[in-house]
This record gives sequence, structure tokens and C-alpha cells, in this order.
Amino acid sequence: MLMKRKSSSKINSVILFRYPPDNEEKGKKLGNFFSTTGAPPKTAGRIPGLLKEIEKQYPDIQKWGVVGFCWGGKVVSLTSGGDTPYSAAAECHPAMVDPEDADKIKIPLAMLASKDESADDVKKFEEKLTGPKHFETFSDQIHGFSRFPQSCLI
Repeated sequence: MLMKRKSSSKINSVILFRYPPDNEEKGKKLGNFFSTTGAPPKTAGRIPGLLKEIEKQYPDIQKWGVVGFCWGGKVVSLTSGGDTPYSAAAECHPAMVDPEDADKIKIPLAMLASKDESADDVKKFEEKLTGPKHFETFSDQIHGFSRFPQSCLI
């Protein structure tokens, strides 16, 4: 599937494909995305401004929760530290699980992993997390299982 979006005067194309990439070209595009536009630290840095803008339009919002899918799970880890705006967080089939990120998280967190995430990293992350938590690995499911209907993965 090819999606196009306008960005000022030029059109940017984003090719959506099933993860993990099934050829070298898709692998390079995915790597480029994660090191530029979609880099988790860069994305995490956009969150405070985004929430402030939403709160301007919806001033009755008093608490935030967050769910991250795939690389969004990494963004959740990076934004759930000491000064987080969130009351609770969840990561579904999270990409780039790093047990070191767990040290900073002080809010309730759920992680729903698939068979494709590193079981060792998920276990170490859970062990390091000191707050309320729920961890579950769906060992019969592929990465992306909670994001896409099975018919899209065939």
C-alpha cells in the first residue's frame, strides 16, 4: 500500500509493508525511517508539545494514558519516566525493548509481547520495572498481532 501526504510544497511517500521487511530494499527503508523521521528519541521529544496542543482544545482532560504499538512501544518507554504526563502506559509487541529503559519508568505499565520480541530482553525489562506491571507474551503470535487483523498478514 502506498500512502502520500503533502508536506509544504512537496509530496512525501511512505511505503507501508509488513514487518519484518522481506527484502533488502524494505530493510533499508525501515532503517532510514527509524534513524530519521521515526527515530524514537525524536518522536518522544514531540510528545509534550502535542499534548499541550490537545489540552488547549480539550481543557477538561485531567489525566493521560498511552498505548504504543511496535516502535511506539519504545516511545512509550522513553516518555514514561519521572516527569511523564501519563498516569499509566501499555506497550503492544514493542520494538527495541531495552531493559535499561525500565529503570526510569515510575507509572503502571503493561507489556504485551509476541514471539518475535526478545524473550530475554522482555524478561529483564520486567525484572527492572519497580512499579505496578502486567507482562504477557503471546508465544503463538507474530509481531504486530494486536495492530493488524490476521487477514492483513496472510
